[in-house]
Amino acid sequence: MPPSTATPVQPSPTPVQTEPGASAAGEKATEADAFVDTIGVNTHFDYHGTPYVTEWPVISQALIKSGIRHIRDGSPSYYEYGSRLATLGAAGIHHGVGFDVTATAETMAQTLASQAPYIDFVEPNNEYDSYASKDPNWVSHLVDELKRLYSTVRANPSYNGIVVLGPALRSQYLYPKLGNLTPIADDGNLHNATCNQNPGTSTDIGIKANIALVHASTTKPVWTTETGYSDAMSRSCGLPDDIIAKYDPRMIAQRFIAGEPRTYFYQFADMPSDPEFGATGLLYSSGQPKPQYTSLSNMIALLSDPGPSFETSRLQYAISGNTTNVEHILLQKRDGTYVILLWLEVPSWKSVNAANVGGERLAISPQSVTLTFASKPSRASLYQYGPNQNLISQTQTSNTSAITINVTDSISFLEIH
Repeated sequence: MPPSTATPVQPSPTPVQTEPGASAAGEKATEADAFVDTIGVNTHFDYHGTPYVTEWPVISQALIKSGIRHIRDGSPSYYEYGSRLATLGAAGIHHGVGFDVTATAETMAQTLASQAPYIDFVEPNNEYDSYASKDPNWVSHLVDELKRLYSTVRANPSYNGIVVLGPALRSQYLYPKLGNLTPIADDGNLHNATCNQNPGTSTDIGIKANIALVHASTTKPVWTTETGYSDAMSRSCGLPDDIIAKYDPRMIAQRFIAGEPRTYFYQFADMPSDPEFGATGLLYSSGQPKPQYTSLSNMIALLSDPGPSFETSRLQYAISGNTTNVEHILLQKRDGTYVILLWLEVPSWKSVNAANVGGERLAISPQSVTLTFASKPSRASLYQYGPNQNLISQTQTSNTSAITINVTDSISFLEIH
């Protein structure tokens, strides 16, 4: 990571051919582990009386077991908080720190010193535009805070790996009011959920539309520090867990394609005391996993490949057949193995009323797609999600350089050796 900015993880620059016969140049892969490193989750280990505190042993172990390496949390508010973040840090889970708009440079420096070396980003006051009725000067106060935060972090060479994010606003349409933040923030900051629509929706709540709104204040890459789905079916935007289990891995994939360096789900565990966002967890409040926890964890386990960064190769291949709405990502591991992610970016759920309460599952027919390789693979393995969100492996055998698979609205993973 450069001294003062996050390295954006970009999708492969060369689009794969969608007709038989691979291009001469091929498609350049992205490191599989870089894809895994874009996944984060919001936590609240400083919230007294919530499962994050009352069920700390169960929830912390579930977090470590998930393979997620990044959390977005608060700042110290009681004596056990720092030690708990250190415990997670020792397990390879780094965190972000947010500051109140009144925080002084001295307070910022003290917090950074107390929580290093496990901080990977900092950000100014969360959704401070929602305080507009209380603070008519919210824009200038927020920008002044960001200037203090950026100067504090950049003044200390030992914090070169810490990314300073711009502010996340509650209303994305207010980003132009912030002015040009490019000189005082390493990357942009977005809160964007797609209600009960599919991750790749092209509506005004979609990923691309909202990244464009943040770019009104910065030219830098944009992180999404809050996104996700709720399984509160009695409320607007609720989805069944089995649909969320399909959408969550696709959410990471779609935001990866959009060039986001990192995406944070909101949130890790349900909080029943929160009427608005209390049912957005990957875990139930007891700490037991939901299907979406399992689907994400299994994707992470399959793609994790920790180690130093390396130069990926190009793969000559083409995709043909029924490619309508088929999305793909090409990854590579350090042993040379390629992993091709394929899925149908279509809605799996349909609202039945204007209030977006309730709905119905959509029957998505698998689409037959053929991948034709310039060189015959020595071995290929296909991993697809089963009913319990475990990945089921099939060895692909063929006397030709073509492999045909059925692509569904859950991600399929094709390993090419």
